[in-house]
Amino acid sequence: IKMQQAYPKANFFGMDASDEMLKTARKSLDKNGISVPLAQGYAQNYEPKKLFGLSKKPDKIVFSYALSIIPPWQESLGHAADLLKKGGEIHIVDFGGQDGLPRWFRKFLFWWLDIFHVYHKPEILEYLQQLQEDGKGSLAYESLYGGYSYIAVFKKA
Repeated sequence: IKMQQAYPKANFFGMDASDEMLKTARKSLDKNGISVPLAQGYAQNYEPKKLFGLSKKPDKIVFSYALSIIPPWQESLGHAADLLKKGGEIHIVDFGGQDGLPRWFRKFLFWWLDIFHVYHKPEILEYLQQLQEDGKGSLAYESLYGGYSYIAVFKKA
C-alpha cells in the first residue's frame, strides 16, 4: 500500500505462498481503494507471465520480510535475478541481527520470531555480496533501527 501510494504510476503485483496472507492483503488494499493483482505462488519458481500475464521482464522485485521465512531463499533470490532485465533491482527488507539493540530485546525478539519459524539469515547478504564479487551486479545495504531490520538493493549488471 505504501509503495503504491509513493509510486502511483507504477504497476504492482503481489504474490504470497499463503492464501490467508493474500486474503489479508486483499482486505487492506480494498480498504485503501487500491487495486493490485494478487496471486498465490512461490518465489523460487515465480512465473510473471503465468501468474499475471506479463510478457516483459520486471524492473524490480521486492522481498518484504519474506526471505527470513522462505526455506529456499537462495533459489528465490537466484530466480529473481534471472527474471530481472539488465539494470533491474531486487529490493529486500528483512530482519537484521539486532546488533545495536539491548541484549534482552535481541534475545526476546529472536525467541518470538522462532515461534513463527522466522530467522535472521546473515547468509543472505553474504550471497548478495558474492553475486557482486562475481560481477553479476552491485549491492547497496543499510542497517535500520539498531539492526532490527535492513534494506538491501541488488542491481543486476
